[in-house]
Amino acid sequence: MTAHDKSAWRRRQLRVRRNLPESLRARHAAAIQNRLRLLPQVVAARRIFCYVSCRSEVCTHELLEDWLREGRSVCVPLIREHGMLARKIDSLAQLQPNRYGIQEPASGPEFDETIELSITPGLGFSAAGTRLGYGRGYYDRWFAHHPEHPRVALAFEVQLCKELPAREHDLPVHWIVTEERAIRTGAPFPGTP
Repeated sequence: MTAHDKSAWRRRQLRVRRNLPESLRARHAAAIQNRLRLLPQVVAARRIFCYVSCRSEVCTHELLEDWLREGRSVCVPLIREHGMLARKIDSLAQLQPNRYGIQEPASGPEFDETIELSITPGLGFSAAGTRLGYGRGYYDRWFAHHPEHPRVALAFEVQLCKELPAREHDLPVHWIVTEERAIRTGAPFPGTP
């Protein structure tokens, strides 16, 4: 498998993540959530964009509920043909499955305030910040239109790779949080040279 064969990498990485036993996945997800909560960027952020987990992804439901309880502004992705929007939510009860089976807001306004932090899913990540997504480009396009805030990936340690295929439009993440560590990648923070 070459570094440029994204389809093969996606299949491999999805298989790796799915092969984690459910009990281990739940335990690792709890450790990832706890480690994420300690990141200074997360502690300080009042306006957070975060994916709603599904299937074998690192679970985010507890995080979303905690941030809502704390009075933070929370927005989640809403998939549209032309791209992805950020919709503010006040409760997880506002979510319903879209055509991909991903929970998204049934209604509500597009979030028009400055987002301070983005939490992203993915199939694989490298220590340099390369993110292997699902192939539809929604997150890369959204990040390109919202470059002003740090991007944090949640991943199981088994999702980390020495190298991953990347194209010019693939935007790196700034932090990767796993059950074992928080990795500051080499990607420059927004607003820095």
